[in-house]
Amino acid sequence: MKNIAVVCTMTFAGILLVAGCRPEGGRVPAEAPAVSTEQFNAAIESDDLVLVKFGATWCGPCVAVERELEQLEGEWDEGVQLIKVDVDANPGLASQFDVSSIPRLFLMRQGEVLGDRLGYADASELQQWVNAHR
Repeated sequence: MKNIAVVCTMTFAGILLVAGCRPEGGRVPAEAPAVSTEQFNAAIESDDLVLVKFGATWCGPCVAVERELEQLEGEWDEGVQLIKVDVDANPGLASQFDVSSIPRLFLMRQGEVLGDRLGYADASELQQWVNAHR
């Protein structure tokens, strides 16, 4: 059977989000545990480079980026952290960063945004992006 893309919509913070979703019966990743605001702030204030991924389990491009990040996570040294923020579980954090479309990625260090990407990127593109901000 052919894998057919389905378009899903959801209203988030008063904004209509449209993203590709997995068809019924498709693999949807387990929901990531909610990141508390305190945990999030402690991580982004660190001296490490922090990649923050805002996404949702119902978002096809978010799931695709998740797979790419999983490939890279094992390759990064101790100086790079990954934080995954589910916009449905953490609407306050998404609002704080004006996330109105997903997937949205930020590179941060010591509370400062060093880079901002919107949409899908493959593992090679993500690695280059991270390396450019080390």
